[in-house]
Amino acid sequence: MHANQPYAYLAAEDHVKNGRPGVFVNRSHGLEVRAEIVLNEWRSRLGVRNRTFPRSVPGFMIDRLIFRAQRLVSRYASGHVVSSTEDRQFLIDTYRVDPARIACIPQAAPDEFIQSPLPPFETRQLKDILFVGQFVFYKGIHTIAAVANELLTSNTEARLIVVCKKHDLPAASALFSSEAMKRITLLWDLPLKKLLELYDASGIFIFPSITEGFGKAFLEAMGGVSA
Repeated sequence: MHANQPYAYLAAEDHVKNGRPGVFVNRSHGLEVRAEIVLNEWRSRLGVRNRTFPRSVPGFMIDRLIFRAQRLVSRYASGHVVSSTEDRQFLIDTYRVDPARIACIPQAAPDEFIQSPLPPFETRQLKDILFVGQFVFYKGIHTIAAVANELLTSNTEARLIVVCKKHDLPAASALFSSEAMKRITLLWDLPLKKLLELYDASGIFIFPSITEGFGKAFLEAMGGVSA
């Protein structure tokens, strides 16, 4: 039996207490507990505000439930499948899960991103820098903004293309300087065909996440790299 977090612990506990036959495996694409621990340190370093009252109350309760869910699924699941060695080690160190019960199986890019033949690479593409993902704190957007605000104002040939969700646009615009924005293209909710074209056309892909369970965007970008 195979279930995904965060509520797999309910099924795992029921499986054990009722003595059902079979093996119960919990899969996680990224342990939320580990991510939260890492991000708390970086919020302090970067001056990113945590939730404020009264929003902090439901947020605090949700965090407590997530921590509880991870503790219980670590206890009741027969085994675990994670996508990164960092998550594997976290389960061993924090929850004393037997290493023999943890499989680390990285993800892969969808077949659509593995294209052949690829268009020829041209040197001019190195002027186009591409970011694809949610424009949120843990994706390293502060790093992107700091570099872009300096690079795009000192090198007028460079261009940054940001592909994000439409609701992320205000946050993206707020972090970039007005001068840098002249060299930035903000795109959102692109169809797959257009996204593939951007991967092929851009010479540089950036992936500055603070923490990831296993982000697949860099694999998608590598699928469009010429030999």
